[in-house]
Amino acid sequence: MNFQHDWIVKQDQKAWSGLWALVTDIAGKMARLRMREKGKRLDSEAVHDIAYDAAMYLLNRYQYYRQEYGKEYVIRKSYTSAIFNAVQHACDYANKGEKLVDFVDITFFATWSDTREDLG
Repeated sequence: MNFQHDWIVKQDQKAWSGLWALVTDIAGKMARLRMREKGKRLDSEAVHDIAYDAAMYLLNRYQYYRQEYGKEYVIRKSYTSAIFNAVQHACDYANKGEKLVDFVDITFFATWSDTREDLG
């Protein structure tokens, strides 16, 4: 909460860096536990990606509310709960662009027909 105070009141860049480090560290641990509960094991790169997405989701609110509404976004009670909500969002939410992309093995892709022939 001290980092949050210093960022909002003093616009201290060290506080922003501290917020970022805190959120990514805790979000990474929460993401690993959340996915383990779902029966999935994550490698360190996937944990890093989820932690990064959760940090962006949470910390962008500080800048967005100030720019759009001229008001401050403040977490009053539980920073851990806010991070948990951000992790849930990062784990469970998929935007339209992510739904369009699948990562597949090249042997699977080789079995697809060439659609250029269908265009005639």
